[in-house]
Amino acid sequence: MGSDLRELRQQRTELHAAGKLKVEVRNLPDLAVVETDGVAFARAKRECGIQSCLERNKTALCMRMSSDVHEHDPA
Repeated sequence: MGSDLRELRQQRTELHAAGKLKVEVRNLPDLAVVETDGVAFARAKRECGIQSCLERNKTALCMRMSSDVHEHDPA
């Protein structure tokens, strides 16, 4: 199954690069927002002995939003 998904991703990537990927979303949001964050932190682990290991946490949040249209930046 993994190789099938990898092949499908490759096909979709090639279609996107050629500008031929069909939009599959029926109800497009007015505004799409993607927020990302990452943090590195130390955590003591048995595998690391007395020293702590540095771990990384990466998160993403995808949201649908709406927005008013302004001729100039209201801020």
